Amino acid sequence: MIVYLLRHGEAEFHAVKDQDRALTDSGRKQLHTLCGNRAKDLKDIEHVYHSPYKRAVQTAHIVCQHFPVASSVSPSLTPDSAISSALKLIYETSEHNQVALFVTHQPLIGSLVSALVDADEGRYGMGTGSLAAFHCDPPVRDCCELRWLDHV
Repeated sequence: MIVYLLRHGEAEFHAVKDQDRALTDSGRKQLHTLCGNRAKDLKDIEHVYHSPYKRAVQTAHIVCQHFPVASSVSPSLTPDSAISSALKLIYETSEHNQVALFVTHQPLIGSLVSALVDADEGRYGMGTGSLAAFHCDPPVRDCCELRWLDHV
C-alpha cells in the first residue's frame, strides 16, 4: 500500500481558536505547486483523510481540486491526537486497499513519519506543505519504507 502524509499549507499565525486558522495566499499557492509537481505520483490517490481544523480542510480541498477523489474528516488527525489513533486510521484504510493521503499537523505528522519508518523523532523535517510517500506492507509502526519526501 502507498501512504501519503501531507502537512497543511502555510496558515495564518493568529485566530481566536487554533482550529480556525486559515491558509494564507502563500499556503494555497504552495499546495497548488506541490500538487502540480507531484501529479504523476498522486494520480492514484483514492481518498483524502484530513483533520477537522480549517487549514487542513482547505488543504484537502486543494488536493481534491487536482485529484477528484472523496475526502473525509478524521478527528484522529488533529495536532494533539494520539499517534496510536492516527496509525489505526492508516491501518484500517489499508484493509480497503486504498491509496490514501492523510492531511495533518505538527507535532503529529513528525511523530507519524518517525514511527512508520522507525526513525528518531525529528529526523525528517515536515514543514508546512511537506509531503511524504511511503510503501507499507502492512502500514504499521516500523514497517514502512520512505519512498520520497518533498518540501515545496
